[in-house]
Amino acid sequence: MTVFNSLSQQTKALIDPYWQKMNTRERTLVSILGGLALIAIVYVIAWLPVANGIAERELQLQAQQQVLAKVREQAGLLKAARDSGSAAMTTNQASGSLTQRVTRLADQSNISVTRMQPGQGGLLVVIDEAPFNNLVQMLNALQGQGGMVIEALDVAEGSAPGLVRVRKLQVRG
Repeated sequence: MTVFNSLSQQTKALIDPYWQKMNTRERTLVSILGGLALIAIVYVIAWLPVANGIAERELQLQAQQQVLAKVREQAGLLKAARDSGSAAMTTNQASGSLTQRVTRLADQSNISVTRMQPGQGGLLVVIDEAPFNNLVQMLNALQGQGGMVIEALDVAEGSAPGLVRVRKLQVRG
């Protein structure tokens, strides 16, 4: 407080002679303009960044909600396909090994598979980034054309809107 008081007294000592020389009309005008300048400074320094941040977060929230809605919709389709795919799997077994079928169907969907790891009668597939619609197309093809069952799927948001990362796709068949 002592620093503030000292600074306040020094500022008052510098401004006071000029203030005393002004007439009443000039003092009123300077006071009003000073108040408006103070309001403008508070608006620019404090309120404007907060308001911009809120608007940006609302846009991000909307984008996330759209992605969530698409994922939920596709999860429902995937579950329905999985439930009805068991009967189709016995009649629609594709030729080739599990790895060959996954590779072929990923290529048809324009998806680059990062890693495939066989194990426990199935195959673990990892995809760095792929368009969401291409991934859904590939999942449908794996079940329909490939005669596979999707046991687990772990998908994360990609680096850009519409892109997803597949951290884990466990298939068997």
